[in-house]
Amino acid sequence: MSIYDPMRVMFVHTEQYTPWKDELFFNHVRLPVSNCGIKLEVYDFVRNHRKAKNEIDFDEEGQRFLKEVKLFRPDLIIYSHSWYDIQDIYWKEIKKDHIPVFTIMWDTLLNPALTELNIIKYSDHIAVYDSVFNFFRYRLFFDIFRDNRSCVLFGCGYQVMPEIFLFKPLKKIYDVALLGSGEGQRLEIIRHLKEKADQTDINFYKLGGLVNSEIGSHEKGLTDGWMSLDQYIDVINQTKILICSQTRPERIQVKGKIFEFLSCKGFCLIDRNFEYESLIPPGCVAYFDSTEDLWEKINYYIANPEEREKIANAGHQWYIENFKYKEYWSKFLCYVAGRSTEYPSIPTLEARYRKIQENGIESLINVSMKHAAEIIKGNEQKEEVYSGETKSSCIMEPIPPSIKALTKTLIKRIILKFIGICRSFSTLGGCHK
Repeated sequence: MSIYDPMRVMFVHTEQYTPWKDELFFNHVRLPVSNCGIKLEVYDFVRNHRKAKNEIDFDEEGQRFLKEVKLFRPDLIIYSHSWYDIQDIYWKEIKKDHIPVFTIMWDTLLNPALTELNIIKYSDHIAVYDSVFNFFRYRLFFDIFRDNRSCVLFGCGYQVMPEIFLFKPLKKIYDVALLGSGEGQRLEIIRHLKEKADQTDINFYKLGGLVNSEIGSHEKGLTDGWMSLDQYIDVINQTKILICSQTRPERIQVKGKIFEFLSCKGFCLIDRNFEYESLIPPGCVAYFDSTEDLWEKINYYIANPEEREKIANAGHQWYIENFKYKEYWSKFLCYVAGRSTEYPSIPTLEARYRKIQENGIESLINVSMKHAAEIIKGNEQKEEVYSGETKSSCIMEPIPPSIKALTKTLIKRIILKFIGICRSFSTLGGCHK
């Protein structure tokens, strides 16, 4: 491929909740990459998983994928990691042609899962979209086991196109809104806020989302009150306080919608955790520490619109100055094409990762202490939270020494287990140096 030829990129979509052009992968990867300024020839391969697992013909899907890859002959495959990945035998065939594979990891887990590790075997590049800690974890793995042309990116924040997620001077008709699926930890927050709001003149709304806890698993149902993109952006601009919280207490994440809110100059009130504080500077969002604290913060910021606006403006300015999707994605594509020796990175995360490299696994353990303790505490309450019956907050309290000691032991075992499994892949030839 010469510098004058368009780069041939195959996007591998998976319909999980909605038609593929409404899925996150299309709006958060396909559109930003396609509009980053690099000349591309694009092909969209779509996998339909909006049905039960036993209704999916994985062999037919794999054969169709392999056939279309050979016909299109892409310079890069951008693949959306999903519930059920394409089978190994088809990836092996594709890798024989030395086609680079870039995998988007939407939901990573603290404990290494085989579904993650299997797809990593065939990925030349990975973008972690949900966790600073797991970004460090995969960076460490790639540095040890992969050649120096492979890279791990932190993708969260670069999925938003500011020309789409615009600030609009609309009337604020919603005092408080929680946008997203009504599941897991959010059920307690929704219940608590509805009870409190009913006793005051503050209005609270739960809007949109892909999953409703009443529906059950993804094999039994699809959406509840799906909002179009235009509706979603309007609601962000019409809301005084936008709440964002975790869904699964055993998986502490950076939620991508935070950056959609910031791009629209929305005021964000989010649950305090290691992930957000590692990434977002003070004064750009507001935090809550428990469900009771959330209600107190809501009352405070409703009564102080000037302070609310100050934080929203600071968050918007920080986001616009630091997350330039065109620069990010064009730099990555040039790196893959061999036109550049540098891939995109976030300076603050790179500085922290260099310390991990210098100090080894113990440094990664120390960095992740708070993160892992949050997960341990979340796991203790998981069954109650998922039933929607929990009577106490799932937000962190001070970590007792016993939990700290257990956390350090657990996290070390997990990291060593992860590296051990990866070494076995390396021995089998799945990973290469």
